[in-house]
Amino acid sequence: MKVSLFCFKFIPYLCEMDKGRINSMVDKRIAEAFRCGDSIAVVQSDLRLRVKNFTITVTKDHKLEDLMDLSWEEIPTLRVRYGTFYIKHALKRIEDLDWMYKTTKLNRYSNSEIFNLIQLREKLSVENAVPF
Repeated sequence: MKVSLFCFKFIPYLCEMDKGRINSMVDKRIAEAFRCGDSIAVVQSDLRLRVKNFTITVTKDHKLEDLMDLSWEEIPTLRVRYGTFYIKHALKRIEDLDWMYKTTKLNRYSNSEIFNLIQLREKLSVENAVPF
């Protein structure tokens, strides 16, 4: 039986996936879209399409509502775990982009700058605080 070299390169990549890398992938995609000059509406539309596609993949075996409340370790398979956390973070970013759109007092800043502020706020939040 012949196994391709691609399988050996791809399997460790999947096993190394964690929440931080998934979040980073979503955020990098948003930042790149803003650097390319895309509007908030275009970025939101792209995220909604990705959420829809991941939802189709995840709901083949499980109900999405049940998975959204589970922690990282409780989600059964790697594929479902990855898809669920991608959906969670993308939905969170869609809400953040909505806030950016509705906040008129930040018009003097670019979308990239505001998105960087959102990321900074998240890093400084209580949920991400390291206990002493």
